[in-house]
Amino acid sequence: MRERKYLLLNLVAERRRRARLLERRGRQMIWASAFLLAIIILYFLYSSIRIFTLQGDLKELGLRAEELAPLFQRAEALQNEINSLTPHLQYIQGLRQNVFIWQGLSLEILRLLPSDAWLDNLSFTPTQAKNLQISLSGKAFNYKSVGDYILKLQGTGHYRAVSLKSASLAKIGEREVVQFQLELQTSPIEGERK
Repeated sequence: MRERKYLLLNLVAERRRRARLLERRGRQMIWASAFLLAIIILYFLYSSIRIFTLQGDLKELGLRAEELAPLFQRAEALQNEINSLTPHLQYIQGLRQNVFIWQGLSLEILRLLPSDAWLDNLSFTPTQAKNLQISLSGKAFNYKSVGDYILKLQGTGHYRAVSLKSASLAKIGEREVVQFQLELQTSPIEGERK
């Protein structure tokens, strides 16, 4: 009989231990649920604050974009202007590269000039066909010198056209001279080809 009481006492103790364990686990579950609920509430608060902050930033950026819109339009207009001027700039850079060609042409024109003639004016005009229009005017002692000069220029092979625009007599002091104007058109300049 003693054994039976002992067994009953053990069962009571076991039931109490289980009740305490269930009570402890229940409290742990309540604390875990409260902690999880607090984390969820904090996350929603943080998300709400972040959303309001981002909305404020977006409004500020929108106002800033409206302020900068005229600058963007001006920058776009300048970029369009740059784009329209780019072909001209490339053309000018090509001409700059050919300064030595121009200098060579000038020296050749002067070298071929007869000894009884001189130039008053020499000008170069670039054309879209990638060649040069050369205008020159000068004076010579006779028409033969002007004709010889034209033949020498044609004989170089550097000019597609040599045109006599005018030739007339003029007086310098007591001396009669022939005043002439020529136009030359060069062949396409080699340095310009791409």
